[in-house]
Amino acid sequence: MPTSSRVLRSISSALDGVEASLAALPLRMALFGVLALVLVWPLLGTAADMNLFRDAQVLDGYEHHAVETVRRFGQLPLWDPYYCGGMYSVGSPQGRHFSPTFLLSLLFGHERGAPLIALAMIVIGLEGAYRYAVSRGASSLGAVLAAPIFAASGVFATAPQLGWLNFFGFELMPWAALGVREGLRTRLAHGALTAIAFAWMVGFGGTYAGPLVAVVCVFETLEALGERVRTPRVLPALIARASLIALMAVGLSLFRLLPIAETLMSAPRVIADRPGIAWDVAYRALTGELGFRGNEIASLDGFFLVGAWAIPAVLAGLFGLRAVPVALMGALAAWTATGYAAGWSPFVALRALPLFSTLRYPERYLIVVALAVCALAALGVTHAQRLTRRHPLGLLVLIPIVALLAFNLRPLAASHHAAAEHRSLSAPPERIDRDFQQARGNRWLAAHYAHFSRGSLSCWEAWPVPQSPFLRGDLPADEYLVDPAAGRVQRTYWSPNRIDLEVTLSRPARLRVNQNWHGGWRSSVGAVVSDDGLLSVDLPAGEHRVRLRFVPRSAIAGGLGSLIALGVMGWWFVRWRRGKESPGGRKGMALLAGSVAAPWVFAGVAWAAIPETSVPYGTVRDILGNAIVVSEAPAGSQVLDVRFAEGVVLRAARVDKARVRAGERVTLELVWERTGKVSKGTGVFMHVVGPGGAFNLDHPQVSSTLPLSALPKGRLGRDIVTWTLPTGSADGTYEVVAGLWNPKAGGRRVAVVDAGRAEVQEHGVRAIRFEAGRASGASRATE
Repeated sequence: MPTSSRVLRSISSALDGVEASLAALPLRMALFGVLALVLVWPLLGTAADMNLFRDAQVLDGYEHHAVETVRRFGQLPLWDPYYCGGMYSVGSPQGRHFSPTFLLSLLFGHERGAPLIALAMIVIGLEGAYRYAVSRGASSLGAVLAAPIFAASGVFATAPQLGWLNFFGFELMPWAALGVREGLRTRLAHGALTAIAFAWMVGFGGTYAGPLVAVVCVFETLEALGERVRTPRVLPALIARASLIALMAVGLSLFRLLPIAETLMSAPRVIADRPGIAWDVAYRALTGELGFRGNEIASLDGFFLVGAWAIPAVLAGLFGLRAVPVALMGALAAWTATGYAAGWSPFVALRALPLFSTLRYPERYLIVVALAVCALAALGVTHAQRLTRRHPLGLLVLIPIVALLAFNLRPLAASHHAAAEHRSLSAPPERIDRDFQQARGNRWLAAHYAHFSRGSLSCWEAWPVPQSPFLRGDLPADEYLVDPAAGRVQRTYWSPNRIDLEVTLSRPARLRVNQNWHGGWRSSVGAVVSDDGLLSVDLPAGEHRVRLRFVPRSAIAGGLGSLIALGVMGWWFVRWRRGKESPGGRKGMALLAGSVAAPWVFAGVAWAAIPETSVPYGTVRDILGNAIVVSEAPAGSQVLDVRFAEGVVLRAARVDKARVRAGERVTLELVWERTGKVSKGTGVFMHVVGPGGAFNLDHPQVSSTLPLSALPKGRLGRDIVTWTLPTGSADGTYEVVAGLWNPKAGGRRVAVVDAGRAEVQEHGVRAIRFEAGRASGASRATE
């Protein structure tokens, strides 16, 4: 036998042995477990400490509050009284305590549970990336070597440092994509992977993970349809399968989606800027090194690190037809990550969708790029293996690629360790067990207050949490009567979801509870009402044992829907184990479709059967407590009646001072009315123009609080802007030019349809005029 043949056979035998070993789950999981342990080792060494970073104080606080609710009170974490004056915990989009990993927080506490969650999610992500790469045609060796490119990438290194543990939900991205791939090409039952991954992400606070993974799943669906474009008769079946998987994924997530939808409808998050990053910034984010300014991350460099040492493997993976869809997915994701920086990108189009309009940071699509890079690198190793099987010189390609991918683990691990070492840590405060009360609080130390049996009224969140202006941090008791002379109130039991009171009244009275109102609160006596957003109960005269319970309709309906979906998935699994793909015939398909629709039907019935007051949380107010939505313009306003093309009327305007001195603060106010459908994100431009120059006071929301698109019809919106005339500004007449701008039209201004009583200027109107100087004078809205 020729020497070259013997060498090839030996090489092939060795490669087969490696493939067989790595294809075995126990060895693979052992390797992944060791790697994950190395990555999180610094976190484990400080597991008992509290992260002081501002985001961590809020997000870790949610986890702590949920653990307290379950451990101490034996209740589900439905309501969180410890932050912002009370908030709907299930409906808080960033809470991660409705996922399987919450068990680790319950067992070990939320501080010690955090590194264990990171460890578990990295292992899950490594295995998911491996399986996804194999489904793309990669060998076991290539998939194992490439899996860390995604599962150990920079975003998972920085997540614990920033307190963004919910970003580990992205580790489920390859599992969701895999479920769609296999569910459309082999057995529909594989779609359960997508449903479970999606529900897990949503329960884990996946405000970004859920939408971005949905985009990846849509891409996988389009790819599958493209493969069958020459056999059009199978396309309807594929579309039906994709629809069933999507419905089941959403159905299994209803326990969280319905409460979150309720939250975002009551307090919509509007992002009106035009974010984006340049191509070179994106490249450095993927291949650079993390930099720090103190304990703060200095830039995007290395934030989404995949490692430059993986580039040769990626280039090798580009050869072959299998690489085309992966490369296309990565290229589209990279383009999307540039946002508005490159002019137009898919991010601009996605932002027109309801949920995607609330996502601010396009660079997070680089996480999808990391998955594509992982799959391409795995294909590169696979191509080198095939070359080696054909010729011994192929080792000259295989060995360097394998060595470089192994060496790529070094910068990935270094990134994890550097981020962990730059955390601001302290020992958690000592626990003080006493009666719960609200305190003024401090949003930068929000996670501390539950340790003291106190709530923090100081509030910071990514969405505008409705807070009642009646909340107080100095009350002797958090339950009190509006009319103290009407009787007395005594608390007998308190927990997050239940409050028991003994009330004695000589006449009907209103009882106030020092927490925000929500329609899920129910009382055993009297009627629960919203007193300008404060939880209150109107009670009759007499002696009462009042029990307030939090039983939110959206959580019950969503939870029931998810339980039914889980049962349907169990049915799918049983049929799959028996070798049955799906029921045959029209009756069988009708049964399958009915099973998928069942969660929605049961959730809808529960929603209809459970009564709940659907009224506004209270008067909409700005940060200073001013009422924003009113019935008539404030006294002293000048009527303008300017109509804009977006279905908005500028009814009036006013200024609060007769004359403004340089360095003095002035309040400018516009009064808007919505008469038609307004594009989401439509903002207000306001320019102050005078002898001292031009000053830009543009803003995306009315009084930086309420979107114009959310302004109730038939009501007026007070747009209050406080501004200081810069020191040294020249005396003279200053005018405020106001109008609207539309983000869907590239930020262009909305045309004036009818100028009313104002003068048009630059697609806006001269709305306010005032004098600057020392002498007294009159200010006025222009006529």
